[in-house]
Amino acid sequence: MDNKRNIVKQLKIISAFLLFSFTLIVVAEVGIRIFYPQMYKTTYLDEFSPGIEDEQLGTIFAPNATWIIERPEFKVTHYTNSQGLADKTNHIIPKPKGLKRILVCGSSNTFSEGVEQDEGWPAILESELLRKGYNVDVVKAGMFAFDTASTVLFMERIFDKYQPNYVVISVDSAVILTNAPMSKFQEKKKQSDYNFKIAHKPKKDLHLISLIKRIIRMNDIVYSHYNMKKGWAPIFEVDGEFRRNQIEITKELLLRAKEFVSKKGASLVVLSIPENTQTLIKANNIQIENIDPEINDKALAGFSKSQDIFWLSTLTPLSENYKRERKKLYHRLDGHLNRNGHRIIGEFLSDQFEGLFKDSKTK
Repeated sequence: MDNKRNIVKQLKIISAFLLFSFTLIVVAEVGIRIFYPQMYKTTYLDEFSPGIEDEQLGTIFAPNATWIIERPEFKVTHYTNSQGLADKTNHIIPKPKGLKRILVCGSSNTFSEGVEQDEGWPAILESELLRKGYNVDVVKAGMFAFDTASTVLFMERIFDKYQPNYVVISVDSAVILTNAPMSKFQEKKKQSDYNFKIAHKPKKDLHLISLIKRIIRMNDIVYSHYNMKKGWAPIFEVDGEFRRNQIEITKELLLRAKEFVSKKGASLVVLSIPENTQTLIKANNIQIENIDPEINDKALAGFSKSQDIFWLSTLTPLSENYKRERKKLYHRLDGHLNRNGHRIIGEFLSDQFEGLFKDSKTK
């Protein structure tokens, strides 16, 4: 009899604890939703997806689209012009005489996802050069979820239309990780055609869970180790065969871009944008076995020099700024650059282009 009473008593205690825990979670969830919401939402103001199917590339932006992306760390409005590019105004066709035009191509950090588009590094590059007195026009042709192959193909498609003097192709760890040879691009595209609405569908995570994830990732060491465990390690492993293969694929794609741009009489600039983990490891001198955050920059910088490609790595300016200022440069949960990161890259690139323009008579 006493045993039965003890069991009943223990069950009541457990039930009370579970009820209390559940109530606490519900109260916390409701409170966070009201006072500090962790939203995952995309609103299409024109009632159509800004991503349209493209037979060659999978998905590109639709002209004259406007949409709002809400995430736990930001809420931004994105738009395209009538030319289907991430810009407010159209670019004059044909290019006016005396104008230096820079065509910027790449993936989401080049498209400026995660910040307002006038806060993205392509817009800052343009505004800084204009402020310094240069007659320039930056064609902002970043696209969502492009790898290097799709970036090069898109650049080749629109080059003659915009007649740039310079082409900037951005390369980051995500595209190096997923790059495929051009010969296999169509096969890869068919397997993973990008549907914009699917990519931006709301997540069903509890707001409490999203907030906990953000808090955990605030610590640089935890964040760095977590991301390496999550799947970034193969692209930074010093003796990794996979990494070496991906670097060779990326070299082939960049060489194709170089040959195309050179035949057109323009110059190619390759901009290396690191993943946040790279900047944290370098800034804090975090030691992770067999991991070198600079290894891909070293390999591709040497290759670029041998091919007369102007290679620019932003790992050092970003990591040095973070080490000095201790201000976040990326959205920790989302992974994209924040406005601080974009500003540093835009100003850095502006200074580099001043060097490229030094012999120019157009100012």
